[in-house]
Amino acid sequence: MDSYSVSDVRSRLSKFLEMALSSPVKITRKGYERSVIMLSEEEYERLEALDDAYWSKVAKQGRKSDSLGVAKTRKYIQKKLNEFENA
Repeated sequence: MDSYSVSDVRSRLSKFLEMALSSPVKITRKGYERSVIMLSEEEYERLEALDDAYWSKVAKQGRKSDSLGVAKTRKYIQKKLNEFENA
């Protein structure tokens, strides 16, 4: 995947929007470690569907196994959130 700077994208946004329709475009910003990916709506929806299918499968497997149950899971998540917020 090719990478482009924010200033390049800003100056030629229409071109990059057109490029993103056929393949993802990585956008970087000087001084920042993280970047973003611009992609088509169709690709985004495809990825969302894959994500939904994955988590649905995980949930079904959890129901079949010895899962914690709703109350214990909620308590565990709340504990982890509190630890994160107090860190």
